Amino acid sequence: MERLKGYVSLDGLRKLDIFRNSSELFQFEEFVVELIVEPDAENFEEGTTYWNCTHSSGLYASVEDADEDAKASLPWLREGKYLLS
Repeated sequence: MERLKGYVSLDGLRKLDIFRNSSELFQFEEFVVELIVEPDAENFEEGTTYWNCTHSSGLYASVEDADEDAKASLPWLREGKYLLS
C-alpha cells in the first residue's frame, strides 16, 4: 500500500490516511489515540499509547473520491478541524 494523503485532527488525537492498494484502488483509514493503563498504575496518565484503527472505508476509483467520502463521513474532517500531515 502506498500512502498518498493524510490528515491529523487539531487536538492530535485522530488521524486519517488515504492510500492506494495493490489493486490500484483507493481507501482511507481513521485512527484514534488510545491509552493502555496498567492495572497497578498509580494514576491514569501512566501507560502506553497507540493508534487504534476506528474506521476503514470501502474502495474508491480515485483518491479524490476517497477524500470526499472521508470528509463526508467523519465529523472532525467535515468541520475542517484538521491539518495536512
